[in-house]
Amino acid sequence: MIRNEYLQGIGVLSAICLFFLSWPILNYPDHVLSPVGLLQSNTLTRLTENPPWVNPYLGDVVYVIQPWLLYNRDSLQAGQLPLWNPYNGNGAPHLANFQSAIFSVFTLPFYVLDFKAAVLVASFLALLGHGFFAFAFLKQLRLHQAAALAGAVSYLFGGYHVIWLGWLPLVGSGVALPAALFFSQAIFNRLEAAEEKEKKGLFWLLAGFSGSLLVGLLAGHPETFYAALVLTAAYVAFGLIRRLRHLGWSRQAVVKTLVTGGQFTAAALIVPLIAGAQLLPFLEYLSHSMGNPTGKSQVALPLSILPLLVFPNLLGNPSGPYHPILQTQDALWNFPESNSLYLGAITLLLAIASLPLARRSWPARFFGLAALLWLVYVFDLFSTRAWFKLIPGASIVLPIRTYDIWLFSASCSAALFLDHALHSRAASPKWAMAVMGAGTALLASAWLGAVTLLRQFANTALQNETAFVEHSLTHLTTVSVSFVLGMTLTAALFLISSRRWKGVVASALIALVFYQGGYVFKPYNPIAREELFYPRPAALQRLQRDVGDATLVIVGQDTIPPNVNLVYRLRMLTNYDGFWGRAQRRLYRVLFDAPPSALIPSGRADPRALQMFGVEFVATIGAENSEIANSPYFELLWQEGQVRLYRFTKSLTRYFTVDDFVPAADQAQAWQIARSADFDPARFVLLMADEAPALSGGAGQAGPARPAQVIVDRGDYVQLRATRDRPGYLVLAMTHYPGWKAKVNGEMQPVLRANYTFSAIPLPAGESVIEFYYDPDSFKTGVALSVLGLGLAGALVVSQGLRRPTSRPS
Repeated sequence: MIRNEYLQGIGVLSAICLFFLSWPILNYPDHVLSPVGLLQSNTLTRLTENPPWVNPYLGDVVYVIQPWLLYNRDSLQAGQLPLWNPYNGNGAPHLANFQSAIFSVFTLPFYVLDFKAAVLVASFLALLGHGFFAFAFLKQLRLHQAAALAGAVSYLFGGYHVIWLGWLPLVGSGVALPAALFFSQAIFNRLEAAEEKEKKGLFWLLAGFSGSLLVGLLAGHPETFYAALVLTAAYVAFGLIRRLRHLGWSRQAVVKTLVTGGQFTAAALIVPLIAGAQLLPFLEYLSHSMGNPTGKSQVALPLSILPLLVFPNLLGNPSGPYHPILQTQDALWNFPESNSLYLGAITLLLAIASLPLARRSWPARFFGLAALLWLVYVFDLFSTRAWFKLIPGASIVLPIRTYDIWLFSASCSAALFLDHALHSRAASPKWAMAVMGAGTALLASAWLGAVTLLRQFANTALQNETAFVEHSLTHLTTVSVSFVLGMTLTAALFLISSRRWKGVVASALIALVFYQGGYVFKPYNPIAREELFYPRPAALQRLQRDVGDATLVIVGQDTIPPNVNLVYRLRMLTNYDGFWGRAQRRLYRVLFDAPPSALIPSGRADPRALQMFGVEFVATIGAENSEIANSPYFELLWQEGQVRLYRFTKSLTRYFTVDDFVPAADQAQAWQIARSADFDPARFVLLMADEAPALSGGAGQAGPARPAQVIVDRGDYVQLRATRDRPGYLVLAMTHYPGWKAKVNGEMQPVLRANYTFSAIPLPAGESVIEFYYDPDSFKTGVALSVLGLGLAGALVVSQGLRRPTSRPS
């Protein structure tokens, strides 16, 4: 019976997920699930002059996630683990940034399927993972089948999952929450079993608990995983207290509870051990990366977005061109951040109605409290944020990445109330009236808030004002009608005694819950014609051919977005948002006059900066750049349409040697020298005084820099040849980062920090063969820990399999 219920649940949820993805599935032959149409706004990747509207908030998917997935696939198929990305920001750690998700379960489809199929399979698995484990958890709480399905559908199609579906690391990491809670509750249920034989299988449930956390951790979004970990830890702690109360407060009960707590702890601690190959490089990366450069880390959500909990598309939906981009009022005031906490008005009503159940239902008590505490935290009510920061890690995690706590808690609360309604045997008019009253109050307050919100933005300039107004009115009407219908059906459950009719009404409620969640947001993630998937127009192909493996900078706003260049294997100076090294981003922004944005395009082409960053080619798009066109340092190679490619004739190339150095006492002084026009990178290298061996004469005796001969350059391994008549330095315009090692004529040499953010190697006189390679100790140590963790897990599995059941006397 139980197995049939689980099979029915996974069947229903699979069908709903397939329906949600039906548009890309039906258009599979010539379309791909991707917002890659956004690239039609850039000249170099444009195939059509009148591209269709594409959701502008999905840039991260096009600029970062999908290029990384393609790079992961191509690297592994070539037999290389992509530890390093040499194509962005003069090189950046790739595996270590975590969100590249190389070891994620949800990335595996991209290694064995073509991209079109893989993105559908991965999206389906991520959604189904959320839905099935939420359903399974609610069944462990012994809820009615329909109530468990309603809660699962509500959570599955919550705003955080649908809006961020293209960001697979984020959605995948969240699966850890329902999965870990499912195994946690299954463990508690086994421990409460009356018969000793029913307590068997705890080992495998603990293994499932560990596996859930491991899948979430490796999925690639640490903040979402952190939220899952916090709620899981709270739930386990709550369960242990309940177990202690159940056993009594005797010494034996305390020992049993501590043993159970120790089992949970051990199962959790083996997870970072197994994930060591990913986790240790990431911890190293955190100390060198930009982290969160936008300053939004601890900004509270504005209370003015509360009406969007009922009317998510009130201010338009960015899948249509009538949506106003409301980012001028508040850094967080945009569709994804404002609607990620949406789970449907019907679910919200059911969750509110569950609050009275807290007096007699411990799950209602736990999830009601969790939901309320999360609201206090994320909106910073009563200025309590400082108290929440006492939770380890809370001070560095964005509150807007903890939405899963709210979605899961509220969905479970809603399911608990629906279960209460389905199990009411006699007519309960008081409960029916309470539901109608609460629903009416919720709808009235939501309308009042919606009108206030529309008035707030009445003077906002809109491109399609008429379409926007019509959309808002239609949305208000359809959501209100569906809400009233759901409210009426919920109240009817308390007046119906027939189990068959209760089932029919509950099925209708599940459909309405999906309508208000998945169906409302269904158009948010667009499809694109296959030919638009990272296209290669003629000018771009010519650029690839002529630039080759050299470093390119495109001056101006119209460029190739950072990390998109990874698809085309073009080495560019830009990186995306917080994935820069701190020193790298700081120097680049000043020397290239780059504006403060996630894309950070180059604003100018200063010759000294180009030399320091190893640039050989400069491209411009649009009107002729007079500063470049009139400079003797730039040779126009060709012009195709609005695209011009110049050779920088004063380039030092990516690898060059110099005779002497300029010392800096510390990084602060190095920053001042590097940005100063008096520093000449073509004659000197800037080194830290305490690192630089005095190989040459005094400053001022240096001759011009000379390029090194490249023998091999494959990104994470470079072999060069340099001939010098006296000792000097090889300067590499590559990010100085832990893990890079150097050999000169077979002997290890130190890798020095050079020119504030790059690298240098001391060279002797004569001919030298230099090997420069990325071999991070953090990864090697992490691999050793992973092997140790897997060995321990394997030994436990084997010992469990060898254990023989003991016979009992009759």
